[in-house]
Amino acid sequence: MTNLPRKSSLKPQVLTKGAFIYSEGDPAKYLFTVLKGRVKLLKRGKRGSTRNVILRVVQPNERFGILDFFDASHVRRYDAVSMDDEVILSLTLFSDFKVVLDNDPQLQMRLCQEFLQMSNKLWFTYKNLLLNRTIKKVTVTLKNLASSYGERTEDGVEVQGYTHQELAEVIGISRQSVSTSLAYLQKEGFLRYQRSSFEILTSVKKKN
Repeated sequence: MTNLPRKSSLKPQVLTKGAFIYSEGDPAKYLFTVLKGRVKLLKRGKRGSTRNVILRVVQPNERFGILDFFDASHVRRYDAVSMDDEVILSLTLFSDFKVVLDNDPQLQMRLCQEFLQMSNKLWFTYKNLLLNRTIKKVTVTLKNLASSYGERTEDGVEVQGYTHQELAEVIGISRQSVSTSLAYLQKEGFLRYQRSSFEILTSVKKKN
């Protein structure tokens, strides 16, 4: 990742789990880079609805808030919320970022690649929401998370740091549906799950 300028007065932010970095509709002045932990970009359901959708989970060394830089209104499009017990962010003023962007062709190319990756992830989320069967939505999402963020274990691939509620928001279904689906998949031998982690078992993964 290309290093960005950061004024000395802009100290890194240190946040705890569940802290709002910004909310939809807030003025946008900064670009953020995750130094430690994870951040979820969340689209809340309409008033009266409890259904939220996580559009993206931002990992360490990744940027977020950049789409708002290219929007003339400079208004946040969705919520950004810390996911882990300790999340550390660096901040870059949009005005500083523009100076670098105007004079750095490599950064311009890197951003094009990042936008393509974001587009692919959003398209995956959209297609998965269109699947009819809940169990299929859950299975596809778990496999995608394991492929992107999983760590090899003796029995399969493990992904940590996702509660049932966060999985529900990633998939776009209710928490109860996630819990029911995980119980079914565990009974079928597809995975093992705990409160905030799951492990896809290799033997079943090969069979599928």
